[in-house]
Amino acid sequence: MEIANGRTTYTLDGVTYYLIADEAAVDVNPRGPEMVSVSAYKDGVLVAAAQLNIK
Repeated sequence: MEIANGRTTYTLDGVTYYLIADEAAVDVNPRGPEMVSVSAYKDGVLVAAAQLNIK
């Protein structure tokens, strides 16, 4: 457990997640993602990356 950008973070299997425990910190109206990022690696080297803004 660590603190980053004022939020508690947890790392699981090398991926860091933010804990957002404050209900006021999130929208009450759930919605889908507004931006999607995809990265492709080969032998640990980044070979392609793309971002799509779907808003």
